[in-house]
Amino acid sequence: MKDAFTLLLALSFMFSPGGATQEASHPDKPKLVHLVVINMSGFSRVLHHKDDSIPLPVATRVPIQIQAGERIQITSETNNRVKMTIAVKNSDEGHVLPIR
Repeated sequence: MKDAFTLLLALSFMFSPGGATQEASHPDKPKLVHLVVINMSGFSRVLHHKDDSIPLPVATRVPIQIQAGERIQITSETNNRVKMTIAVKNSDEGHVLPIR
């Protein structure tokens, strides 16, 4: 009886939707960081990441996702002196980055 119960318990774990196996985490894979960027400058700004360009409207929250360790660049289409580079860190998760 005890062996039958053990077998049923083992089978229930094996065929459960959650499964008994768990994926191993990959410590060398960079974490995806979620943050919000707000253009507080009063002028038009553009966020650049790799080949993407995202316009940043004034006083509007723009949520972004980026891997930790990567850089974003903030520029202006009307003022060529505006050029800011921000390195995204794991500690930026959930933060709001004001752009001045």
